[in-house]
Amino acid sequence: MKPKLFEFRFLFILIILSNAFGFILIAQNSNIEESNKIHIFQKRSIDLKSSASKNLTLNKELSMQTIDVGNPKDFNISLNNGLYYIWIEPYGVDIKFEIAFDDQFSNIIKSIDEYETGGEERCSFNLNQSYTIFIEVSCPSGSGFFDIIVFNNINIRYKFLELDDEKESVGIVNYFIDRYYTTAPEGNISISVETDNIGLDLVLYVSYDVFFKDIEETEDSTTGTSGKEEVELELEKERNIYVEVYAKEGYGEYNIIISEIEEPVDSNLEEIVIIIIIIISIVAVGSIVGGFAYFKVYKGKRKVKIPDQKVQLEKKIREPIEVFDRMLRVSNRIKFDMMRNVLNMDEDTFKRSLFEWADKFSFKIESDEIIVNANTIDEFINELDKQFETWKKVEKEKNKKI
Repeated sequence: MKPKLFEFRFLFILIILSNAFGFILIAQNSNIEESNKIHIFQKRSIDLKSSASKNLTLNKELSMQTIDVGNPKDFNISLNNGLYYIWIEPYGVDIKFEIAFDDQFSNIIKSIDEYETGGEERCSFNLNQSYTIFIEVSCPSGSGFFDIIVFNNINIRYKFLELDDEKESVGIVNYFIDRYYTTAPEGNISISVETDNIGLDLVLYVSYDVFFKDIEETEDSTTGTSGKEEVELELEKERNIYVEVYAKEGYGEYNIIISEIEEPVDSNLEEIVIIIIIIISIVAVGSIVGGFAYFKVYKGKRKVKIPDQKVQLEKKIREPIEVFDRMLRVSNRIKFDMMRNVLNMDEDTFKRSLFEWADKFSFKIESDEIIVNANTIDEFINELDKQFETWKKVEKEKNKKI
């Protein structure tokens, strides 16, 4: 009986151990499955967020995007290296946005929230290599619409105005903004906006910053009526000027011009200049009349001396050598064309002479220049004198034939 009882007890313990081991395996498998479910769910949520991101096109606006609290809008755009601008214009809602290098926004470049309801949010950023940029737009409260654009061409948002070139009859309605820019030189600059429409109230904003974070001047002197808004700037250097024309109230047309202000001339100085011109004119007329009278009286007693052809020929031949001598004293390098023109030599004669001079006076030839030897300049000038004497004889013979 005892052996059978031992076997039964052993079998019972073995069953209990196997059941316990089975429960452990089931628990581990359930944990693995649960963790896999969580991982799959997270991956699906990431994929959903990426697929919900809209692609933006550079320099092309995406308009009337809906937004409300708790439902941000995601965008992405692939860009090369360079300077870029993001401009978001909301309608009746306060918005903010973030820029990141990844769709989970773990590496945020910028976070922008500068203005309240209706204020445009904008920024610039510089890339040193190609990236895909992710943008998330959200609103703290309310709901509404917005336009978004990423651009690298300033003319997308601003119209270029040439200096002193008036733009006429520009239409505008209340609450709208027209933007302009120009490059102005150092000096005094005037920005003027004028309208004849009664009830159209315009405000003029001027800044050196493309985003108007630092407004240089604001002009709203003709509140509630037609008239002229004007701002004057004094620039210490050439720079870009950005202008906003805001229709505070009403609608209609306006003219705008950006121009240089000429410095006023002192009236006393102007009078002095006029007097000097009159005196000079009187003296000149007197000199002409006196000279004519002198010529009339003494024309029979004196002969007009006509320059001798020999002297003229001598001057014509000697003058180039003197000029060339002065050139050699200040520079040891002279271009071929300049040398030939000064010596008044034809091209074939000059080429033949050039290599003879280089060999005889230790000159060097590099590209289109001749490098003279300072020690042989005097010898070279003497040689030119001899050659020009020979040419002088040839010229005399020609003149005799003539």
